[in-house]
Amino acid sequence: MKEHIEGLSEKLKAILHNELLLGNVITETWEGWPPDSIVVFLKEPFRTDLKKIDKELEYREINDRHYWKAEIHDRKSNRILLCGFDN
Repeated sequence: MKEHIEGLSEKLKAILHNELLLGNVITETWEGWPPDSIVVFLKEPFRTDLKKIDKELEYREINDRHYWKAEIHDRKSNRILLCGFDN
């Protein structure tokens, strides 16, 4: 898990740090799916004010309980933060 967190882009690390300060928790991490990616999955919905995220990051609402609620994708580095639902 530690190497995946360290492999995030600086912009995603800043959001992750803020999420952890706000009480969200990491449930899992992985590498390689999608290809050449690193993914960090948060248990609860994002708490960060997403209107203030860097314009180079892509935010998408997925809202599929089989997968996740939303994601923030740094397309330049192909690193992704995912978040789950309230429960």
